[in-house]
Amino acid sequence: MKWIFPIFFVAGGMLAPLAAQDSFASVQKSFDAQHQEIDAAYRADLVKLKEQLVVALGKSRENVKKTGDLDAVKILDAELVRWKEEGDLPLVEPELPEIAKLYQVYRTAQVGRLLKKQRAVVAWFQAYDIRLSALEKQLVATDKIEDAEAVRSERDSRRESMELAEAREAVKAADTGEAAVVKQAPRNLKNAWQDLKKRDWKSAEGGKYFKQYFGRWQKVITLDGKELEDRRFLYAHAPSRYEYEFPKPVTGFRAVVLIPKEAPGGASAIFSILSDEGEVFRSKEISASNPKEEIEISFKPSKKLVLVVDENGDDESDWTFWVDPQYQ
Repeated sequence: MKWIFPIFFVAGGMLAPLAAQDSFASVQKSFDAQHQEIDAAYRADLVKLKEQLVVALGKSRENVKKTGDLDAVKILDAELVRWKEEGDLPLVEPELPEIAKLYQVYRTAQVGRLLKKQRAVVAWFQAYDIRLSALEKQLVATDKIEDAEAVRSERDSRRESMELAEAREAVKAADTGEAAVVKQAPRNLKNAWQDLKKRDWKSAEGGKYFKQYFGRWQKVITLDGKELEDRRFLYAHAPSRYEYEFPKPVTGFRAVVLIPKEAPGGASAIFSILSDEGEVFRSKEISASNPKEEIEISFKPSKKLVLVVDENGDDESDWTFWVDPQYQ
């Protein structure tokens, strides 16, 4: 069955057309809020899906336990522990048929949840584009040419976004009955986010301590009592600045900004993020009393992403890190 979305779709219901007198800024704010609701609904869907999978693994363990298969029970126990620690599919296909079958069902369900989100994104853009088009005409009619050009620029940048292109392609494939939607789904899907650590930065710069330990950090750091592997974090001793460029615009970023408990006393820093439009995020003061902040933001399509850490006065002991940095 095909999903049909009303032209002013938002997660959870309908939205009445915006008033003609609304400003460009208020239109952007309203539709950005809708986009965030779509993201939140998708993340909630995946959380429920993972919970269901863990329950299914537990039931599978009980079933094989009744058969007296010690090896299978141990494998399922290990997999349940791994899920609690990592919360995602393994990189290596499991050999136990009971687990492999559950994971195939899980992947198919993941694809279904993603397609649901992508349909919502396409419908959201259509509504936004129609509203911006009407606003552009209103501005031209009142001789506000510069404002009209700003609206057109926003429309053009949204049309070129990587998220919209991928959503349209997936929806088109699904509606034409192409099985490739499922077959091409990544095995280790994580909310369609991509690992920033796997991209090369355009520039990386910082203060004396950043330069001293850049590429040579070997000290142990932990998050929530667990040691972090270096593949999970971006070393960013304050002051520091990483700049990334993308071939297609990106619209979101998430990470945990961290000063680990292993840092010497007195550490304090401010984390911020910049895109093509300027600063789009600034953290609270991160310190021993407030050592981390989980962030997830959306912004206008941008081909640039800059991660900045300010020393907040003194750069002594400022062990600062971007943990699990991802973009979409």
